[in-house]
Amino acid sequence: MRRALRAPLHEDAGAAIMWRRRVAEFTHDWLRNRFLPRVHAWIAITGADAEARPNLVETLVAGIREWDVRGDEALMLSEDYCEIMSPRRFIDDVAIHLPSDVGEFLRRTAFACWNARHRIDSRVEHVRSAHARVDTNFRRWNASARAHEAVIALNGVASECEALIAALSALPTTARL
Repeated sequence: MRRALRAPLHEDAGAAIMWRRRVAEFTHDWLRNRFLPRVHAWIAITGADAEARPNLVETLVAGIREWDVRGDEALMLSEDYCEIMSPRRFIDDVAIHLPSDVGEFLRRTAFACWNARHRIDSRVEHVRSAHARVDTNFRRWNASARAHEAVIALNGVASECEALIAALSALPTTARL
């Protein structure tokens, strides 16, 4: 009976697990459970309530401005994705026993197959595009002088954050060819 070939446990296998944790921390812990509730609360209290509750508004604004600090994590996750999750990383374990040009050919081929089958380039671009739309709406909110403009911009931030979460969640979490 033949045994099924298994991909060797790569030294960077932990990197894939850490990447998934970083995505979960960014999308679930921060974006969905801390950032978006502040955006929705700010939209809800804009107007008369805002004047009556200045401390709450100040706290919400500070929380929303965290996008300046944390927003680019989505870009870092998308940049790290191909390197960490690509099946080409498994080739390194066997390429040590092959001529360098053969090993490089196998790495490129594994990546190309994975990319074509799962539309990786398109999915990563979708993450970057969603991030850019969130950032554009955030900048509009930050520069708005009137409450109505600010509400429109933050509604855009909220909807595009949902698109960003969906785009990050659509990235395959296994390195299957």
